Amino acid sequence: MKAHDTKHLYHYYEKDRPPFRSISALPFDEAKKILNAQREINENLVHPNIKWFLERRYEADKIIREKFIEIGGKPVQTAPIYFSLGANKGISTWFENPTLIKIPINEIMFGATKS
Repeated sequence: MKAHDTKHLYHYYEKDRPPFRSISALPFDEAKKILNAQREINENLVHPNIKWFLERRYEADKIIREKFIEIGGKPVQTAPIYFSLGANKGISTWFENPTLIKIPINEIMFGATKS
């Protein structure tokens, strides 16, 4: 992994689970149960105040979705999928058995389409 890599988007996820999932795509109570179960396995993988964390996460995701729609986006999912610009070892620590997908940023279309 190259630090300060601005030519790739990185998506980190748990190796034994599918990528491109978001905890905030679940109902709040279900997300809370999952995070509580994860905390039982390893308390360092979950924010100490799960309710506080989820409330802020759902609100931030709502704002992101609304702003995306405002600029003409047509979201397919209810919750955004997060990426980092460049490698981020800190994010990989959020997972017990992390892996990643690295996507060249020039393969992502932002805004206008090519003619």
